[in-house]
Amino acid sequence: MSTVNLQGLLKAQAYLTTFLPTDIASGMDPREWMPALFRLWSMVTRSSEIDRNFLSLFARVACDNIAVKDMFTQAQVRTIFSTGLNVLNLPVGKGQRAKTVDPENGTNRLIGRNDVSNILGVDRTLYS
Repeated sequence: MSTVNLQGLLKAQAYLTTFLPTDIASGMDPREWMPALFRLWSMVTRSSEIDRNFLSLFARVACDNIAVKDMFTQAQVRTIFSTGLNVLNLPVGKGQRAKTVDPENGTNRLIGRNDVSNILGVDRTLYS
């Protein structure tokens, strides 16, 4: 399958994420096909639709096999969590700022850590 054809890739991914058995009790262990899907996922970057579909699939795998130990490798968990944070568009890391709506005039403005501390009533001198 070529990743150059985005429509074909989206259609193939939709079939895979819909029809792949995610429960070990179905007779097919998801750990057998997950590495191939993670490789496919790594070839397509910056596609929020593909990210959401794969996150949904792997969430279903996790829910269906909640009692199974070591369902995902550490690298797979890192990929899932970092993609999840990117999809949520959360500010992560030092110096990142989030946009918020100023309730007084309804305009967008950037907030930093000091603003969050003030909102939460945290005394920053305790942590300096």
